[in-house]
Amino acid sequence: MSLTQPDTLTETRVLPYIKTKELGKNIFFHVSLDSTNTVAKELAEKGEPHGTVVVAETQNRGKGRLGRIWYSPPGGLWFSIILRPKIQNLIPAHLTFMSGLAVIQAARKAGIEATLRWPNDIYVGNKKVGGILTETKTNGTEFQYFVIGIGLNVNVQPSDFPAELREEATSFLEIKKEPVSRAIILGNILIAWEKLLNEIYPKQGFAPILKVWKKYASFLGSQVRVDTSTGSLEGEAVDVTVTGALCVQDIDGIIHEVSSGDVRKLW
Repeated sequence: MSLTQPDTLTETRVLPYIKTKELGKNIFFHVSLDSTNTVAKELAEKGEPHGTVVVAETQNRGKGRLGRIWYSPPGGLWFSIILRPKIQNLIPAHLTFMSGLAVIQAARKAGIEATLRWPNDIYVGNKKVGGILTETKTNGTEFQYFVIGIGLNVNVQPSDFPAELREEATSFLEIKKEPVSRAIILGNILIAWEKLLNEIYPKQGFAPILKVWKKYASFLGSQVRVDTSTGSLEGEAVDVTVTGALCVQDIDGIIHEVSSGDVRKLW
């Protein structure tokens, strides 16, 4: 989809859908950036407030997990949120789960039957449609801010994916056979995010959020391979703990808790 087409993200098109108290009330729009997370961190260092959002039409070096590059062509929704939550005993991993749930809720409002894959990926069927990267700045034991990067293949043309990704990635456009308003998707993500962060998490904790998250976790109950920094593990994905760890039961019936890694369904 061309950047000159009506879906281009501008203040005029986006602000009518920002029906939040804090998140997205301060938005920086860019045609092209290396990475929205990088710019958001620079802005956070300069004191930009909680809820500030950085949006780009394209990224040249979008950030994925483990230092990977996130492919970010025109038509996708590439943005980062600066968070300075005043919540005691906040567990950073919980923010990634809340981000995923907010994206799922917005996608399903748009008619996309998206699901979650631990810890930070958005899928439709067996194809990836989005991902999340959470970065943190600490000062000793205190969190100064968080930057949540979200990449979502909304109106990306299938032909725009690199050849090596076409069997693994999809977009809302490919699924629905018509464009989807990125402004509405962005607004709905921020609305859902703010409710989770300001209302549910401080009052009820992570347990009810995780319960809903699991409903959309299509990998649970499946045979998976988890690749970690120390090796690989195969078995059944049986649960996710309140700390965000994935529980995998191996062939001997032993349950392993994995705090970080990449998950691939085996069948």
